[in-house]
Amino acid sequence: MQKPKMAVIRGIRAAEALFYDAFKKTDIKFIYFSQNKVEYPIKTKNLRLVNELLKPRYFCDPIAILNGGNYTNRSLIQIENLEKHIKNTDIVCLSDTFYSWCDQAANLCNKYNKKLVTVVWETIPNHPSKFVPPYNFYIKNVVKKTDLFLLRSKLALKFAENIGIPKGEIKVIYKGVDLKLFFPREKQMRKSWPEANRPSDEKIKILYVGQLTKAKGVGDLLNIFVNLCNEFNNIELIVAGRGRLEERIKSMAKKYPIKYLGFVNYFDLPQVYREADIFCSPSKDLRILGFKVWEELFSYTLMEAMASGLPIVATKCGGIPEEIGDRNFLVKQGNREGMYNSLKSLIVSNEKRKFIGLFNRRRAEKMFDANMQAQETEKIILSIM
Repeated sequence: MQKPKMAVIRGIRAAEALFYDAFKKTDIKFIYFSQNKVEYPIKTKNLRLVNELLKPRYFCDPIAILNGGNYTNRSLIQIENLEKHIKNTDIVCLSDTFYSWCDQAANLCNKYNKKLVTVVWETIPNHPSKFVPPYNFYIKNVVKKTDLFLLRSKLALKFAENIGIPKGEIKVIYKGVDLKLFFPREKQMRKSWPEANRPSDEKIKILYVGQLTKAKGVGDLLNIFVNLCNEFNNIELIVAGRGRLEERIKSMAKKYPIKYLGFVNYFDLPQVYREADIFCSPSKDLRILGFKVWEELFSYTLMEAMASGLPIVATKCGGIPEEIGDRNFLVKQGNREGMYNSLKSLIVSNEKRKFIGLFNRRRAEKMFDANMQAQETEKIILSIM
C-alpha cells in the first residue's frame, strides 16, 4: 500500500527535520525556504529535503526595503514552486498561522482539496498579528482552511482560542529531541571524571545556548556572571550563539572566564551540553510600544539541556515553567538577585546539581523523546485522512 504523501513547509532547522524524519508511515517532503539557494548539510533516512526560493508576493516587499534588502518572517513573500509541491501531495503541514506563505499554502490546499495541518507555537493571546493587516487576514484564512491544529504547548491554547480555532480541531502534543544524541556526561563512551570524583579545583561551567539578544536575557546573565566571579574563582561561562551582543561577549571574555563558541553546528551541540554543569535561560518578554510581541515559546535548548541531564536556572517567561517543571530554579523575569542566588545554590552543591539533572533526564525521557513524540504526531495527522 502506498504511503500518504506529506509536505512539511517551514524554515530549516536540524531538530525539526530530524523530528519529521522519524515518521514511518508517511512519505515526507520537507520544503524549506530561503532568500538564496541553500543546501542544508543534514543526512536524513526517510525525509527528502527541498529548498525553494522566496520572492515578493506583490510588486515588492516593504519589510525587506526597511531591512537592507533582507526578508524577515514578517515579509510579504511567497515560496516559489509551492503549487507544484502541494498539487502532488496528500497532506500539507504548516508552522504557525500569520506568515504570508501560510496564507499562500492555505489557498493552494483549498484549490487542490488537500488536507491542511497547522502547527501552532504562539502563546500570546492578543498577539499583534491578530490586529494588524495583512497578517490578521492571513490568520482568518488559515484558521478557516485548516483541518487539524497541533499545539506545541498547553499555553498555546490561549492564542488558539483567541483567534477562534474550534476546540474539536485542536490537539496538544510536545515536540522532542533525540535522546541518543543528547545524553548526560556519565554515559559517554570515553568517560571523563564522574561527578562524584571531580577535582575540587575543576571549574563549574554555566552554559547558555541561543540568540545573543536583549530579549533572551543575555545582558542580565553577563552582569550576574561578573558578580559571581567576585565570589567564586572556579566558574566559567560558556556561550553558544550569534546576535547583537556578540561583540560585548568577546570583549568580556578577555577579562573574565567566558568561553565564546559562536555558532555551533547542531550535531556538535550535544558535546557542548555534556561539558557543562548548569544551564541558564534568562529570557524576558519583548515589548514594542507597550505591546508584548514575543515571549519564550517552547524552547529546544531547554529540552536539549534536560536530555543532557543539566540542572536549569530560568525565568518565568512564556512556556518555560510548563516545559521544565517545578524541580528547577524559576525566577521572575529580570530578577538578577534571584538568578544570582539560584546559580550560586547550584555552584556550591554538587548533590543538588546531580539530583536536578537526574530529574531532568527522566523528564526528557518521559515527555520529550523525539521518536515517541514523532510517532504520536504522525498518528494524529493520519487520523484526518
